[in-house]
Amino acid sequence: MFPVALAIVFSTIPYGGITAFLPLFAESIKVNAGTFFLVYAVFLTFIRPIAGNITDCYGESVVIKLSIIISSVALLVLSFSSGLVGIIFSAILYGIGFGSAQPAIQTFMINLAHPDQKRNCQCFLFYFF
Repeated sequence: MFPVALAIVFSTIPYGGITAFLPLFAESIKVNAGTFFLVYAVFLTFIRPIAGNITDCYGESVVIKLSIIISSVALLVLSFSSGLVGIIFSAILYGIGFGSAQPAIQTFMINLAHPDQKRNCQCFLFYFF
């Protein structure tokens, strides 16, 4: 369980830094910060179903490791970017990395739970629909 907690730390702390400091960085290089967040959101939404299928085929640990590597590369690209192209490329990579990490981490944690602790999803959905 500790490696999963470590993966959560490595994926969420940089996200907090990006949301806090990217607008300042984007302003310093004369780029609209909203561009980063728009591209990030599009790729985050796009990658989640694909990452779910990859997780089913290859396992959670493979997807989590790859997503941390991709997110790290995105942060490196962001640190060296000096214009719009670098910001967009970093947003694409970070959307793919962060978007694929979250479903894999959630699946991993659910699989760690004892079967008696898992709730029936059909009963849960029945209350809402």
